[in-house]
Amino acid sequence: MSQLAKRKNWLINEIKWSDASGTHLEDKPTDIREIIETNLAKGAVDLLGNPIRKYLEHTLKDICANLEVKVSFRMNELNEKRMPDELLNELKSKINKSSKELQAQMPIIDRIINSNILGNLLSHDNRFSPKLGDLKAFWADLNAMEKLFYCQDAACKKPVLVKHYDTVKKRIRCGCDKTNYDWK
Repeated sequence: MSQLAKRKNWLINEIKWSDASGTHLEDKPTDIREIIETNLAKGAVDLLGNPIRKYLEHTLKDICANLEVKVSFRMNELNEKRMPDELLNELKSKINKSSKELQAQMPIIDRIINSNILGNLLSHDNRFSPKLGDLKAFWADLNAMEKLFYCQDAACKKPVLVKHYDTVKKRIRCGCDKTNYDWK
């Protein structure tokens, strides 16, 4: 029934009760980032696999598109089904060829490459039981990678784009130029 109501843009909530809160409505996060952070805070390890993997894939696709990272050609919708391993390795290769400043940040990307197995294992049926600390570390690394490629200035928040290449300074930048890197 709730699926029919949601199609009509109705808000569906479940009335909960607990000793601490009494009768209350529990807001469910709708943004994938909120879902991940809420489940990390609750320690709900079994609810984190797919959201973290989806978030990683979406973020990598966006970063790779912004930096014009080249990946091998695939037909039609297969091009959209890129796996994080492939995108991470091609991003790393592009950085090694293009930016000394970003090369210095490579440990962040290496940690994500090494931790990416968590997202893969948690997205599939298996006996692997991750620890909350591992997932928190993976999430922290993902956030650190995002900070490299998106301006942290509250007024900007724009990605670093090859499209914003400064031919004089030989640098790529975000919209406000507060986040910028050398680029060949």
